[in-house]
Amino acid sequence: MVLQKGRHYDPKDLFLQRGDTLVLVNGDDVAVHHAFIEADRLRFDGGDQEPGSERTLKLTEAGDFVVRCGIHPKMTLTIHVQ
Repeated sequence: MVLQKGRHYDPKDLFLQRGDTLVLVNGDDVAVHHAFIEADRLRFDGGDQEPGSERTLKLTEAGDFVVRCGIHPKMTLTIHVQ
């Protein structure tokens, strides 16, 4: 589970296995987030995520990927998938 709160991802760096599922939780009271990945081998668009909501991402490819927020460009999460 990764918490989105205060314009940050917590944790900011994760090591996971291919086949794992990542859960992104918007822990803010009012802020909307929009998590996405744009990589050659993995694409994800969680859409606008209201406070308290969750998005899941099945990690089907190995590699290093950066999750960004379409609303808060300085928010980044790096996931390392083996």
